[in-house]
Amino acid sequence: MERTSTITLLFLFCSTLLWVANGVAPPTPSAPATPTFPTIPTFPRWPIQPPLPPNVQKCWSSFGSLHQCFVEISQSFWSRRPLVSPACCEAIQEISDDCEDTVFGHFNNPFFAPFLRAHCSQSQATPAPPPKA
Repeated sequence: MERTSTITLLFLFCSTLLWVANGVAPPTPSAPATPTFPTIPTFPRWPIQPPLPPNVQKCWSSFGSLHQCFVEISQSFWSRRPLVSPACCEAIQEISDDCEDTVFGHFNNPFFAPFLRAHCSQSQATPAPPPKA
């Protein structure tokens, strides 16, 4: 057992000596260099956005500049609670029946659009009670 460990140490010593003699030894640590991070490649943007189909343009036009409505509708779907603002409720009420599939179709739930419409019709019919002082 002692002979095996002696041979192993001798081998390591000789190989290290050869590496140092041939200049293959690992470099000595120097002052730490500032880290360089790889750059993220940038891709040119498509200069022209393809036009939306006419039925999609017509159906989403009721939302106008209410981009937040899409977020609120999505949050309502995933939380299974109506989380839409009164402005979005007005836009949802303005959606015609033929646009219902275009706006709500990607949720794959036939009860979602009627659920939001019912919530919006109830919230518009009865305003929220004032906060208690």
